[in-house]
Amino acid sequence: MGVAFLPSWVSGPSVKAGDLVRLSISRESWNERPSGIYLLRALASPPAKVKAFMQALKDHVGTPPCWS
Repeated sequence: MGVAFLPSWVSGPSVKAGDLVRLSISRESWNERPSGIYLLRALASPPAKVKAFMQALKDHVGTPPCWS
């Protein structure tokens, strides 16, 4: 059991299946609007495979990230 701050595109199927329960935390200041999704990389110029993964992730998530 735990608490996670997840966008709908990640948690949606599990919420619909009843595996996750959405908490009502709309009054919390940190929950006013999503701040973004960040990718931390070790190198300033990553290898081509890492660049391809980063681009695939951006394409999947969208720009700006869709939280609902």
